[in-house]
Amino acid sequence: MSSTNSLEKEILKYQKKGFKVEATKTLKHGSKNVLIKRGGLFGTDEGIYIYYVEGKASDDAIREFFKDYSKFCNGESENRGFFLSAWQVDEKRFKELKILAVDDDDIRNSTKLLIVEKPSEIEKEQARERIKDENEKEDQEKTQLSTLSKDVFIVHGKDHSTVKELQVVLFQLGLNPKVLHEQASGSRTIIEQLEKCSKVGYAFVILTPDDVAIEKSVYQKIANKPEELKRNIHDRARQNVILEFGYFMGLLTRNRVCCLHKGDIELPSDMHGIHYIKFENSIEEIGSIIVKELKEAGYKIG
Repeated sequence: MSSTNSLEKEILKYQKKGFKVEATKTLKHGSKNVLIKRGGLFGTDEGIYIYYVEGKASDDAIREFFKDYSKFCNGESENRGFFLSAWQVDEKRFKELKILAVDDDDIRNSTKLLIVEKPSEIEKEQARERIKDENEKEDQEKTQLSTLSKDVFIVHGKDHSTVKELQVVLFQLGLNPKVLHEQASGSRTIIEQLEKCSKVGYAFVILTPDDVAIEKSVYQKIANKPEELKRNIHDRARQNVILEFGYFMGLLTRNRVCCLHKGDIELPSDMHGIHYIKFENSIEEIGSIIVKELKEAGYKIG
């Protein structure tokens, strides 16, 4: 079983219990995946925090997990945190750092170490190569931080009001938001227009509930049952938005792409490690988080 599949399997386990992925984000030493179940035990929200590290888990990764998980808990008792490691974790050291890093007994007792089945030597070597490649890419990105373009691309669907709100926020921060339909096409195809915008420094992807979807096998069973259809249909973004999302992920790397999604909407699968930021009605709700994301990407703001 690959380590990535193990993370997805762990997430899927809680999704089947009614939890929804609220945020995924790459931290310095690992990645965090946050799932929330609204109105769970005794009517309160329940949170699952999964920290994942590929390869050998360092002391810094373990400390990062406890520090970020403690912030996530914020005094709430209905939360659980899991440290999911691909391989090689010193369990004794993990327990020692738990005692040193966490003062709150409730938070300390709500955490658990999960170790994926030990991989073969080939899988270990593949993991080392991936980590090496990621470190080299990170070094390259650091050298580019001082010259980040102020051009920021906005990928969006049919909800143009959210686009305008994000444009206002970015203008106020001294950046230059670019929207595809506002650019001169010059008889170019859509993909050619996207390529022309490839020198941007950052991209925001806005997922809004423009379409609905249902699994075909489910639809075939309940096509003539309106009430069941209503319960099984879910909102999703336009497919061209997902395509452009993937394009900028490959172009800019995940550290310079941020996804904003409106309400409970289907999120792309197999794209863990991206930071998804939820808003209900207006981009203004998440203005401070947008500023934080840009700063972490290397932009000098405020």
